[in-house]
Amino acid sequence: MGVRAGETGHAHTVKREKPLGALVLNAALAGALFLIGVWFYFYIDRIPLSQRMIGEPVVAKPGTALVLGGLKAGPFLSINLKSGGRLELSIDKGANVVTPAASALAAAPPADEPAAAAGFPSSGAVRARTILNLYNSGTGNAGLDLELSGTGQMKAELVPVPTEDGRNGFQITPLGGTLVVNALVIPGNDGKVGAMTLMTAGRTTGWDEAKIEIPDGARALILAEDAADAAKRSTVIELPNYLSDYPVISGTLPAAFVAVGHPAGGDFSDFGDFSDIVCGARAPGEKVLKPLAFPEVRPSGCTSTIDVSALDPFGEIALEAWGAAFEVKDGKPTYWEGPSQLLANPLVAPAFKGAVVAPFLLWAGLAFKALWKGRRRPWRAAPKA
Repeated sequence: MGVRAGETGHAHTVKREKPLGALVLNAALAGALFLIGVWFYFYIDRIPLSQRMIGEPVVAKPGTALVLGGLKAGPFLSINLKSGGRLELSIDKGANVVTPAASALAAAPPADEPAAAAGFPSSGAVRARTILNLYNSGTGNAGLDLELSGTGQMKAELVPVPTEDGRNGFQITPLGGTLVVNALVIPGNDGKVGAMTLMTAGRTTGWDEAKIEIPDGARALILAEDAADAAKRSTVIELPNYLSDYPVISGTLPAAFVAVGHPAGGDFSDFGDFSDIVCGARAPGEKVLKPLAFPEVRPSGCTSTIDVSALDPFGEIALEAWGAAFEVKDGKPTYWEGPSQLLANPLVAPAFKGAVVAPFLLWAGLAFKALWKGRRRPWRAAPKA
């Protein structure tokens, strides 16, 4: 009787083994928490942070393109000629000449040279349908005023054209609206005046004013030829806004973002290959927390406004950005360093590792060790007798 009682007491001290299902669940939970911890570590270390931009330079060199986004209807850019300057405007077949009227053009004499003779660069753009040549002389004024027409926020893609034979320029494509080009020739005080020649539909005529509409997705090419002395550039660039309380002497242009990437032929998407982005933010110190996997700066997320100044589209497209913005340079944004600095603190780091990291790794190691040892156990526990 005593022996049986001793055996019974010994049986109660034997630890009941966990079934394979419980071991798998425990190891899966440890693995999931480990992956979540790794994700969270990289997540907090990769949160873009906005800063105050004070004349931040942005440049698109030949072979790349610059996109200005979040543009509203109104004046976009003015290109004025100094004495002796020359501008040439070429447009593709999607554009429309509004002024002079079709009846006036029909009465014009035949063109001396076909309009297609001065086509777009060999970068895939189509041949020109219309060519507009402007010259300036004396104290007069001649140039192009570019305006955006449409509803909502629009974009404009600018592709620089490298300097060749004394000419340089850029290709411009409106996205989401219409680009209106107004060409003007105004006499000066000395009585001297420039000249404008418009060639379209095989006709050519001199005019002092022209208006051309370039619809969404169509392209225009603007080339400038320097004056004979060539000591100074013949073009003067003006932006529409002049703010008395702003630290920029030249005009500014409000935009939601500026992005530099590869030319996309008028179709830039959020997943385009952008190397540099300046994205408007509400205030310095704002953070990007989306998408949840790894946050990143995307043009579609730029809802606040920055100011663009010193825009120069000839030779290479250069500008300066002002205001609170997220900045991406060479594909890498400016990150929030707060969590990294906290975890690197000599007081916080040992406590965090001792209180959180070490116990978790011990538990995870024991969970996978138990799973390995019990891999041949039944999936479920045996029912009690």
